[in-house]
Amino acid sequence: MAQEYRFKPFEELELKDNFMFNAVMSNPELCKKCLEMIMDIRIKRIEYPQHEVTMDPSVYGKGIRLDIYTEGDGVIYDVEMQTTQVKATPKRSRYYQGIIDLNSLNKGQSYLELKESVVIFIGLDDPFSDGRHKYTFENRCIENPQLKLGDGTKKIFLNAAGIVMDVSSELKNFLDFVATGNAVDDYTQQLMDEVMRVRIDEKWRGDYMTLMTRISEERAEAKEEGIKEGIKEGIKEGFKEKTDKTVRKLIEWGWDTERICELEDVSFDYVEELRYKIS
Repeated sequence: MAQEYRFKPFEELELKDNFMFNAVMSNPELCKKCLEMIMDIRIKRIEYPQHEVTMDPSVYGKGIRLDIYTEGDGVIYDVEMQTTQVKATPKRSRYYQGIIDLNSLNKGQSYLELKESVVIFIGLDDPFSDGRHKYTFENRCIENPQLKLGDGTKKIFLNAAGIVMDVSSELKNFLDFVATGNAVDDYTQQLMDEVMRVRIDEKWRGDYMTLMTRISEERAEAKEEGIKEGIKEGIKEGFKEKTDKTVRKLIEWGWDTERICELEDVSFDYVEELRYKIS
């Protein structure tokens, strides 16, 4: 039986919480600095294609999409705070990469017009158990690893629990701050100040409470509909129908796979199979 999920009180939210991360990273300068550290590049400017992202229940637990411009070249970054279900992270990154491509290419455009895209997951645990703070993946030829596919995609996984000295001190301090909440340099202090500012901002508080209420209502509605369907179909068959109905509803509402697994106590593959069937 799935455990009842309780939402974290707004005044206790930290940077590692998805809502707070999105709120803090809505500050362009803080977000720009974060991306510069991760990518080790200088960024000219950033834009937010989904400006009102925090009010959409479908993005609870998800990240923020950015258009990053260096010297006139557009790159799309999808940045997410990932704190649960590490084993599902690789497939989740694959799903996000596909969504970016679908949203960035208009009908009639050539595939050559697809922008470069980078999916970045920031997590508390090591997704690959190699001790690194940073894992970067590109598509390469198995027979000749020096040969890149050149499809313009990249996936980066940041691990706050890393033990290898493989990143800059600034990025290491950032990851430590994500894990502990302790500010040790100018940038992490700025992040802490922004977290405290968001906590006392009545608009952010209202957005969070509205979002949590909507999610709770939709969760209850999905369960109620599933139960009704289960009663109609009989106890044994009805339970399966209830689960399918509920999961399908949550998928249609834009819930990510890990949240559905947590709520309904079902496997990642089960949810992904249903997602494929209704897509």
